[in-house]
Amino acid sequence: MPKQITITDDDINLAETILIPAGEHFDDERQLFIKNLTTIDLQACPGSGKTTCLLAKLLILSRHLPLKNNRGILILSHSNAAVNEIKDNLIKYCPLLFEYPNFVGTIQGFVDQFLAIPYYQQQYNRLPYRIDDEIFNEKVWIPRNAQGWLGNKPNKEEIIKNLRFDNAGKITSITKLPNDTTDTYKALFKMRKKILDDGYLCFDDAFYLGEIYINTFPKIINLIQNRFAYIFIDEMQDTDDRQLSILDKLFPANGLTIIQRIGDQNQAIYSWRVKADNIWSPQSGHLMLNGSKRLSANIASAIKNISLMPQDLIGNAQRQNIKPKIILYDDSTIKNVPKKFGDTIIDLNLHQENPPVFKAIGWRKVSSDSGGLCIGSYFDNYHEVKGKNIVDFDSLDQYLNIDVNSIYKLGLNVPRKNILIAILKVLRILDLKTDETKNFTISSFLNLLRTSYVEKYEELKRYLYKWSLAIYKHEQVHDEIRDYILNLIKVVFSINTDRTPQSISSFFIDTGSHETENESTLDVPINVYHHEREGKAVNIEIGTIHSVKGETHTATLYLETFYCNDGGKSYESQRLINQLKGNRVDNCGVRVKESLKMAYVGMSRPTTLLCVAIHKSRIPSSEIIQLQNNWDIMDITVN
Repeated sequence: MPKQITITDDDINLAETILIPAGEHFDDERQLFIKNLTTIDLQACPGSGKTTCLLAKLLILSRHLPLKNNRGILILSHSNAAVNEIKDNLIKYCPLLFEYPNFVGTIQGFVDQFLAIPYYQQQYNRLPYRIDDEIFNEKVWIPRNAQGWLGNKPNKEEIIKNLRFDNAGKITSITKLPNDTTDTYKALFKMRKKILDDGYLCFDDAFYLGEIYINTFPKIINLIQNRFAYIFIDEMQDTDDRQLSILDKLFPANGLTIIQRIGDQNQAIYSWRVKADNIWSPQSGHLMLNGSKRLSANIASAIKNISLMPQDLIGNAQRQNIKPKIILYDDSTIKNVPKKFGDTIIDLNLHQENPPVFKAIGWRKVSSDSGGLCIGSYFDNYHEVKGKNIVDFDSLDQYLNIDVNSIYKLGLNVPRKNILIAILKVLRILDLKTDETKNFTISSFLNLLRTSYVEKYEELKRYLYKWSLAIYKHEQVHDEIRDYILNLIKVVFSINTDRTPQSISSFFIDTGSHETENESTLDVPINVYHHEREGKAVNIEIGTIHSVKGETHTATLYLETFYCNDGGKSYESQRLINQLKGNRVDNCGVRVKESLKMAYVGMSRPTTLLCVAIHKSRIPSSEIIQLQNNWDIMDITVN
C-alpha cells in the first residue's frame, strides 16, 4: 500500500481558491470525499460537482509528487472531453500529474497502451495499424459464404460491423450467428480474424486482447499495480462488463493500489443502450454526494423517486425554484407541445439567461415497425442524426472548414471523415443509391470500391491521407478534391459529370470560406426548433436522452416516446405514474427499470425549468390531484 498522505483543511482551502468561485466552499460531504484516500466508492447525484471534488483531490495529491518509489497516479474516465476537462483545469497548477509515471486518459486509451498494443506487438512483431471503430467498419465486408445467410436481412450491415470476439475466442454479433461448424460461421470468422491480423482493431478488440494478455501473462497485474499507487475512475456507471472485468482483475480491492470509483448508478444508460440491471454498483460503506449544485429544490423533489436506487436528492436552494410542469396534449395538439414549452420559457424570462440552454429530448428518435410516438412525432422537421459529428452542409467549402485545434486533438480522422461525408452528399444530390435503394454510408461506399474498384479504393485511401494532412497545414485542396470526386463518380457510376446539374455546381463553388473561418464545423446542430413570440425568440435544440447525458440545461422538455409494448404499458407515463406522483416503488419489472434510468437522466438536466410532455389519454383524471403535489399541469387540449 502507498505511504499514507493526510489531506488537511489548509489543502482544502488552497483547492477552493483555485477551483471554485470566490466565497464558495466545499461542504462537509464533499470534504469527506476529498480527504478520503482509502479504497472506496462514491455515489454522486446529478449535478453534484463530483468532478470538481475529484479535481481538488488530484490537485492536493499532486503536491506530493513524486510519490514514494516513483509510483504514479492513474486517472481514468470514459470520454476525451472528460479527460480534457481534467487537463484544462489542472495542467497549469500541477504539470507533473500529466507526466510519467502518471497516466491521465480514457479507459480505452489505458487498455490500448498497457495491454492491447503490447500484446499485439508481441504476437505479430509489429504495432496494430489503428484501433478505431470507424476505420474498422470500413474494412469489413460480407464474405461470399455468408451472403446466403444474411440474405435480405435489413440490418446485415450492422451484423457485420458488430462481429466481436468473446473471451473464448469465438465471434458474436447483435443477432445469433449460425453454429460454429457451418461454412457461414467459418467465413465470418475468417473475415473477422483477417481484419485483426491486418492490424485494424475496433475498440472492443483491445479489451479482447487485454483479457488474453492478463490471462497469459498474469505478472502484468503486479507490474501495473506497482506502477500506480492511486487509481481514480470517474463516470464509473458508464463502464461495460468487459471494461469492469479488466479493471477488477488489474486492481482488486485488496491489491497494492488504492482505487476510488466515482459515479451515479442511477444514470447508467451508457452511450448506446440502457440495461435494467447495473453492471457497477457501489460497494458497501461507500460515500454519498446527495446535494445537487444543478437542480432546483422543486426539480429535485419531483424526480428523486424516479431514480432506480434510492438517493436522498437535495436541490440547490440558490436556484430559481420553479415548479416542474406536465404538458398534456392529444393527437390534434401534439405539434403544439414545443410551442407551449417556448411560451413557458418566455413567460418565465428564461430567454434572458446568459447563456441560455434549452433542449427538447426523448428516448426514441424515430418510430419503429411497431409504431408509437417518437421525437419526430412532436416536430415537423426532425432528422435522425447517427452520431454527434454527422453534418449536412450546402457546399464542399463547409466540409473542409475545420478548426485545426480539433485535428490536433482528434487526429487526421477528422478531415478524412468530413471529406468522405462530402462525397456522400454528392451521391445524395445525384440520387445515387446502393443496390438496396438506400443512401450510401461511408462503410457501404468504401465497401463498393473495395470489392469492385480496387484501384480506386487504394487511390482514395492515399488521397484522403494527403488531403487531411494538407488541411491541417492550411493548404488549398478544394479544387483537387472537387475534380477527384467528379472523376470518381464518373468511373464508378458511369455518369457524365462534365454536364452536372446546377445543384452540383453550387455545391462545388469555392467561396474561400476555408481561408477565413476558424470555427469548427463538426458540431453544428441540425435539429433546432426556433420559437418567437412578441419579438422574443428562443432556440430549442432537439436530441435524444443519450445525446445530452452529462449536460446542464436552463430548461428541458422531456418528450415521452414509445418503448416496447409491455402489457399495455408502452410509455414512461404509464410505467412511472407512481414515481411521478412522488412515491417510491421498489421491486420493479425490467421495462420499468429501463424507463426509470432514461427518465432520471433526462429529467435531471435542467437547473430551472423541467417540462414533461404526456398524452392526456395516459393520465387518468383521478391521478391529476396527486400529480399536482410536485407538478403544475398545463393542458393544451383545452382552449
